[in-house]
Amino acid sequence: MALATFRKGVHPQELKELTEKKPVEIMPLPDEVFVPLQQHIGVPCQPLVEKDQEVKTGQVIGSSEKFVSSPIHSPITGKVKTVNKFQHPLGMHVTMIHIVRSEGDESWETLPKADVWQDSTIDVLRKYGAMEYTTIVVAEANSLPGLQHLAPFS
Repeated sequence: MALATFRKGVHPQELKELTEKKPVEIMPLPDEVFVPLQQHIGVPCQPLVEKDQEVKTGQVIGSSEKFVSSPIHSPITGKVKTVNKFQHPLGMHVTMIHIVRSEGDESWETLPKADVWQDSTIDVLRKYGAMEYTTIVVAEANSLPGLQHLAPFS
């Protein structure tokens, strides 16, 4: 049985005339951000920061140990203005972390360096505090299924 399709396909106008010849620009950092703790179909994260706390770019600000979740990192260095419910772009009200950028401070929180992340056991990743940055995968495309870990920057 053949798949149903549109006759001759659908070909909407691309409408690229206004931008196709413009150079790519690096956008400046925003002065403030609202980071939702619900970012996917999984479980919302719990905030790990509180009002008036200083945060660095890359710092984990939300986390959950539940299934289908991943940590949330601060996109800017600044001060937490509040952790409260705000309207999400999709319309619902969700808990968000409101961060105001610190002028001139571009510091980052980075992972501690281990010799070989790819060969690390889960215990080693926990020891160095890297489990927050590690995703557990059930299968890779080129290997048999089984619980494996994908270490940072591997």
